[in-house]
Amino acid sequence: MLQNELFPPRVRAKLSSRVFWYNAFGSMIATFFTGIVLTLVFGDIDYQKYILIPVVLGIALSAIGVLPFIAIEEPLKKIKKEDQPVSRKLKESFSLSYKNKPFRNFVFFSMIYSFFWSFAWPLFPIKQVIILKASALEIAILNILFSVTTLLFINIGAKISDNVGRTKMIFFSRIIMATFPLLYIFASSVWQLYIIHFIVSSLVTLGMPSVQAYLLDIAPEREGGIYFGIYNMITGLFLFFGSLVSGYLVDYLKISYGIELALTIGLGISFLGRFVSSFLFLFMKEQKAFPSSLGQILQQLKLRRIRSP
Repeated sequence: MLQNELFPPRVRAKLSSRVFWYNAFGSMIATFFTGIVLTLVFGDIDYQKYILIPVVLGIALSAIGVLPFIAIEEPLKKIKKEDQPVSRKLKESFSLSYKNKPFRNFVFFSMIYSFFWSFAWPLFPIKQVIILKASALEIAILNILFSVTTLLFINIGAKISDNVGRTKMIFFSRIIMATFPLLYIFASSVWQLYIIHFIVSSLVTLGMPSVQAYLLDIAPEREGGIYFGIYNMITGLFLFFGSLVSGYLVDYLKISYGIELALTIGLGISFLGRFVSSFLFLFMKEQKAFPSSLGQILQQLKLRRIRSP
């Protein structure tokens, strides 16, 4: 994996955060044009007739955006042949990765969390559009808020991760993310969703670089691509099943209880599942020593506030 070959261990979170930052910036620009500009031009109804416009633009810009990667020099060319990644069969890769205890635990914990994480995904649009009657413009703003918080706080989270450690920040982001479906249950207007998105996303963003950095920490240097592939495949399957089960469950419940109560039950299940499974990440162990502790960071911040007056 390219990041495994390019990112030094001591600044993995910092460099991972830069990737997230540019992704968020591109996503924000794209959402601004497709979700806000086109909506203002065509309106909520007519905009649907022109859906091919953002689709074609997205495909064209994606094709253009891939071209610069051709100029990136392959790091493996500078590595001796005996130090280059080993090509393995899928079965052998699974067997080796399973023997890596930190990786096995992280995948298992992520697998459970991913199911309840995606459990709420089909339910958020129902709350936004059917219950709160959000317009296309308002939904675009909700999505842009995710990108804005990433741009504002991702670098802070990376600095904390590289100084304090990964596991604490992963647990923090996971348990904060659990509050998202809970707060959606009590939201009664779109402006409340704005506040929820901004606050929760701001806190969750602090832990985003730690997930990527921790995977880089536990993956063998020569087999990063294999480990990331297995992680993404397994968690992707559980993300799929979580959304699928949620959709069928709420469709079934709304027949007897109505859409609002069915939605509340679904979001409640997602909250409880996220909240409980987030504590699993406390069992993970750091793979290296870090220069500071969380207590030291907080003490430094306290001292700065005292001295600043």
